[in-house]
Amino acid sequence: MVFDDIRDKVLADRSQFFQDFTMQFYGANRERSKESQSLRDSFWRQGMQARLNNVVDCIKAFSVTDFTEDLKKCDVRTLVLHGDDDQIVPIAASALAVLEADHEGGTEGLQGWVTRFMLHPKGPGQRGCAGIVEGLKEEV
Repeated sequence: MVFDDIRDKVLADRSQFFQDFTMQFYGANRERSKESQSLRDSFWRQGMQARLNNVVDCIKAFSVTDFTEDLKKCDVRTLVLHGDDDQIVPIAASALAVLEADHEGGTEGLQGWVTRFMLHPKGPGQRGCAGIVEGLKEEV
C-alpha cells in the first residue's frame, strides 16, 4: 500500500524522505522543471519542524479520510483547481471525483502544473484566488 510505504520511509529516515518527496511533490523530476533547490529545502525544513508522531498521524489521516459523502452535501458551487501533472494525487482521484459529487461546480486542469502551484513562487497561486480566476478567463 502506498501509505504504508510512505510511513515506513518516514520512520526509517524522515529527513531523507522529505528530501526525496520534494522531487515528485514539486515535479522537480520533470525535464521542464525549474524548481529551485531552495524551494525544496524550504519544504524539507517545514517537514523537519513537525514532530514525528504528528507526521505519522497525518499520513494515517490522509490515507483513510474520505470526503465523498461530505462533498455530496455541499450546496454551493465549487471551483477546483488541480494540476494535471500531479504525481502525488492524480487529478482523476481528486478533482474529477469532486465534480462527480458537485455537478454544479467547475474544475480547471492546469496543464503541466503540479497541484502545488499555489505554493510555487511563480505559480498562478501567488496572484491570489481572484488572480487565478482572471488568468483562467484570459486563457479562454
